[in-house]
Amino acid sequence: MNSVALITMALNKAMERGEVRKRPAMPLAQLLFGALCRGAMVVARSDDPQTTVAEMRKELRSLLDAIQKG
Repeated sequence: MNSVALITMALNKAMERGEVRKRPAMPLAQLLFGALCRGAMVVARSDDPQTTVAEMRKELRSLLDAIQKG
């Protein structure tokens, strides 16, 4: 199973539990996967990876909170 499929499965479960508003999971999973990949590239190229990881975690949490409340 690939990463997008795992994210899709997790989103579907969250939707079933009422934690995330029901919507098509696959497009959202694709977007989340893209954001995670881009975040990893930014960290990898950073002159200060520790600070960059902290910033990325904070923003990822904000993104996931928005999806959850969405």
